[in-house]
Amino acid sequence: MQATEHIIPQAQHTQRTRFGTWTMAGYTFCFEKKLSSNDISRNLEIPNGALDLPPGNAIMHVLDPNGDTTWEFKCSTRSNGRRLMTYQWIDFTKKKELGPDDILRFYRWTNGDGYFMELERHSIRLFGVTIYIG
Repeated sequence: MQATEHIIPQAQHTQRTRFGTWTMAGYTFCFEKKLSSNDISRNLEIPNGALDLPPGNAIMHVLDPNGDTTWEFKCSTRSNGRRLMTYQWIDFTKKKELGPDDILRFYRWTNGDGYFMELERHSIRLFGVTIYIG
């Protein structure tokens, strides 16, 4: 069983592709990533084909899945063209106790006022209590 943290109600997606562009309810899908142990302990390597990210080495203002914190992630570009999320990323992974195989989805508000994320955590329910695995 999996638990998903949301800051907005789960929307019904009419079209879903790995990096397809679709807009609904005021936001645009940027990317989805199943996290690795390196993503959690170092920097998040952004998948190729991610959409609507800031150019260069810009700071992204990202709303926490619970909607209570805005994080500043630097969207860095390596010399080989690969993109990474750095700066407060490690603080975020520690606070949220992320584990390998958790799934992170990034979205951009269509009004251009930043980003938000959705986190799907691997968990089980035991005696009415959610226990996160990983």
